[in-house]
Amino acid sequence: MRLDLQRLDAEMSTIGEATPDINARIAEEEDALADLRSALARNQEEIEVLSAGQRSAARDDPRHRAAVVQGRISLFLDTLTRHVQAPVEDRREELALEIASLEE
Repeated sequence: MRLDLQRLDAEMSTIGEATPDINARIAEEEDALADLRSALARNQEEIEVLSAGQRSAARDDPRHRAAVVQGRISLFLDTLTRHVQAPVEDRREELALEIASLEE
């Protein structure tokens, strides 16, 4: 048991000696992670600014406005055809013949 205790004591010493190195490495990695998160936030802000500029420029472009109007007209026509009933057939001649036949 004494040998086991001595071995465990030696292992604990080794672990105790390595702990500051490990903690320093963890601190370095956490600093690097914080730097990356900061850079990511800056990039996201730049993306949002650029996207807003592109949307603004697109709204001012006559081709964009024409495409929007064309899309609205297309949507209206598609919706209209779904709600309009089938056209009524002109059966006046056929019915007139049938009436004449019945009257005879």
